[in-house]
Amino acid sequence: MLTLDDAHAIVERYASDAGAAWFPDRNVIDRQRYWFFPVGYIGSYGVVVDKASGEVTALGSAFTLEDWLWGYEHGFLQTSVTLRIMSIDDLDRTLAVLQSSVSAEFRWRYELRNRLEDRLRELPADFPQQNLALSIPSFRQALRNGWFEFELVDG
Repeated sequence: MLTLDDAHAIVERYASDAGAAWFPDRNVIDRQRYWFFPVGYIGSYGVVVDKASGEVTALGSAFTLEDWLWGYEHGFLQTSVTLRIMSIDDLDRTLAVLQSSVSAEFRWRYELRNRLEDRLRELPADFPQQNLALSIPSFRQALRNGWFEFELVDG
């Protein structure tokens, strides 16, 4: 398990290598599994350092910091995950979220909607090789409103 000093040294190296700057108006955040450090560049709130592994994960800036931290905690910042839809309470809203977030090669949106609807007829439904970082707010809203339940699985 890393100490805060260890993590700070890791972030110093990251900042030096990436040409990142410290944001003096923001504080380090200490959570159970990680620290958030306010160091980055335009388009980044900062980085997360995993307390167990020392892995550094850069956060974007398109959403609130809390959205990014929630996304990190729930696996949304992994490059490739399998999205597994476990149950659905509102099919139309579920389809809307998935249409805007699931990667698929379709020419028209209605083709994607039809394909998604077919896949959701039997649950759980898996959507492999997804990069969902830019969909964090949509999935948070879906959970808050109970539109559907899901899990993210490695790979």
